[in-house]
Amino acid sequence: MDKVSNAQQIKELYKEIMEDNVEHSRVELFAYANQKSGGRYTDGMLTGALRTLVTDTADYICVRRGWYRKKNSEERDQEPNSLIETYTDIFQEALRKCNNITSDPFQVLRMKQDDLNKLGEVEKCMKYISGTIDKIR
Repeated sequence: MDKVSNAQQIKELYKEIMEDNVEHSRVELFAYANQKSGGRYTDGMLTGALRTLVTDTADYICVRRGWYRKKNSEERDQEPNSLIETYTDIFQEALRKCNNITSDPFQVLRMKQDDLNKLGEVEKCMKYISGTIDKIR
């Protein structure tokens, strides 16, 4: 355990105690880590490791202020993929912005053929994005 960072060592200790999928208090987690390590970790180290364990992994959650636990497999399986949700939100926002564009129809009539062709490509792109959103939902 000595070749990994203090934060990683602390996270491993937290994982050990939370393996039971039962709620554990922050105080209990800190005491466990200090007892196992001989008290070599500061409160800042313990706090930082707990925060990153919860925010950087999908396996552990803060159930309420100061209480943490490991998620069970059913909870992990039901979670939506946040990356896909993020892209969907971006696509929807792009479509919303595109649909809010209003133009003078006479301006369109005065456009060069090259620009009209480009508008056609924009329309194809919007349809493709819309279809992609439908597929990933």
